[in-house]
Amino acid sequence: MIKKGDFFTKYNKDQLIDILIDWYLSDTIQLLDNVLTDNLVDPGYSAITTRNRLIYYIQYKQQIDPDFRVRTVNEFLINSGYDNKDIIAFEKSCKEEAHYYHGIQETLD
Repeated sequence: MIKKGDFFTKYNKDQLIDILIDWYLSDTIQLLDNVLTDNLVDPGYSAITTRNRLIYYIQYKQQIDPDFRVRTVNEFLINSGYDNKDIIAFEKSCKEEAHYYHGIQETLD
């Protein structure tokens, strides 16, 4: 039987952060796939939120992994197996949503 707190004693802080980051990326990729198949006229998923999440992930990886060489969202997408058609569709979704999106729109500068 699992007792309260067992999960947290099983992993150290760094391992827990790795688990959370893996879940975050998995959820972000699922969100990206939803954006890519979404209706452009009346989208149900936010392309900009997806882009922001990818930017945060890239910035995190750049800070913790000196071998992580990805510098742009497009480069990340290519390295993750997305093709130019997907990248163009994603950029178009971001551009369309930017007209009415009221939150932060991050960039990798």
